Amino acid sequence: MAAIKMSSIISASDAVLDRERFDALWGRCSTLDGTASTTHVWDNVVKRYMEKHRHYHNPRHLIFCLQQLDSSASLMEDKDAIEMAIWFHDVIFEPMASDNEERSAGLFKIVAEGHFSSNFVDTVSDIIVATKHHDAPGSSNKAYMLDIDLSSLGIPWMYFRQDCIDLRAELTGISDIRFYSGKLKFFNTLISRPRIYFTDSFFTRYELEARRNIMRYTSLLETQGYCR
Repeated sequence: MAAIKMSSIISASDAVLDRERFDALWGRCSTLDGTASTTHVWDNVVKRYMEKHRHYHNPRHLIFCLQQLDSSASLMEDKDAIEMAIWFHDVIFEPMASDNEERSAGLFKIVAEGHFSSNFVDTVSDIIVATKHHDAPGSSNKAYMLDIDLSSLGIPWMYFRQDCIDLRAELTGISDIRFYSGKLKFFNTLISRPRIYFTDSFFTRYELEARRNIMRYTSLLETQGYCR
């Protein structure tokens, strides 16, 4: 299994979104002649990812996902559609809402109108909604997106543990029992599958460590009385 590069795990203070990368992606995918200004879209995206209630779903997570994309880009069917979906998959994040993914896809459709083909918009929107992680991916694009979104499960324990703390900090409106019960339910769903990761590249890189982290975290919660 390939080693995880520690340089790919950045602190929140070092998480700076790359405007040039975003503009290049937008330009590659646009059906318009010339380069349309992305300033309004960019400002909206940055403003949302910098919201104060975000502790996990923030620029650090977005940058980490882009790094995971780069690691397997040559294997992807439609790398640009997946990258666009990464930029927008958490653009709307209300901690207690159950429709963040649908609303994020809806916002993308609004800002994408007139810039991209309808097929591209639909593809990206479908990939975004897939990050609800309710269903098995029906395409290679979705498989890579889901694996990218869950790749942080396979990082070293100290970073995995901090991610869990950051996710808890985002959901201050619910009790510990409700939060940890929901988290354990999700983790149990993942480890009950034959594979957490759908694609071979992410399976090879992260599967073993992700399962170890989840089992260690479950044991930790058991000692704290949350597994009953």
